[in-house]
Amino acid sequence: MRDDATSRTALVVALARGLASEEVALSRVCQDPCVATLVPESHARALRLVQRVGASRLVRTLSCGLVDHLALRTALIDRALTQGVSEGIDQVVLLGAGFDARVHRLSALATCRVFEVDRPAMQEHKRDAARSLPVLASAVTYVPCDFGRATLAAALDEAGFDAARRTAWVWEGVTMYLTEQALRHTLAVLDRRSADGSLLLASYLTPEIVAAGAHAARLARRVFLRLGEPLRYTATPEAFAEVLAGAHFFVLNDAAPKDAAPYYGVERQRPTSLTPRERIVVASKRGAPT
Repeated sequence: MRDDATSRTALVVALARGLASEEVALSRVCQDPCVATLVPESHARALRLVQRVGASRLVRTLSCGLVDHLALRTALIDRALTQGVSEGIDQVVLLGAGFDARVHRLSALATCRVFEVDRPAMQEHKRDAARSLPVLASAVTYVPCDFGRATLAAALDEAGFDAARRTAWVWEGVTMYLTEQALRHTLAVLDRRSADGSLLLASYLTPEIVAAGAHAARLARRVFLRLGEPLRYTATPEAFAEVLAGAHFFVLNDAAPKDAAPYYGVERQRPTSLTPRERIVVASKRGAPT
């Protein structure tokens, strides 16, 4: 990805949330009224057009389950984050925030200081676009950082992050683009700066990548490569749990977004054959380096 570019995959995720918010069957899963404000204007116009002509359902179907998947992924993380805040967490870090709108749409964050971490170019666009949106968190701090360049620790410290407070780390839609070395480095930073009882809410791809098999997986890799954000990291649930345990984060729950569909009254993703093989893990911090 170019340093001066906003993330294309983050844009896809945001547009999917915007479509889900307007599609009747998914609106109970994901409500994100901020998308059209945050994304570039050309994409906002396209989103508004789809919504205006009532084509959200058609686009949902043509997405081969991707819109459903991303809406359910966001909903699962929202629910886990809200639960963590209800249990006393009052500091949240969004790692690779992209077009994330949680500080503008989740009233549960009213007691939380939120740090949004992303590349400088992405943050510049986000800060400008978000000026007209209400901030529902107690405070939001933008933290420019490139995960691949090992600056996360210094960036957090400079931004006023408090390592003595319990933190919810939200790592949605990021790990698959990192090398294993970069992923482990980031986890080491989280280990050193997480008080006991902190939570990690992360998504990750399993080696199958998509449900349709090896051919579709190769196609998916080529698509992400063309987008400028190649897929680099996948793991089985067992392997990912082992990596997290190495940073003193222990898995409380690990589920695929589609598993939450019945909870939200969504009967099925359609079709499911190309749905990403992505999972959401909730892990708790116990123990820290001395």
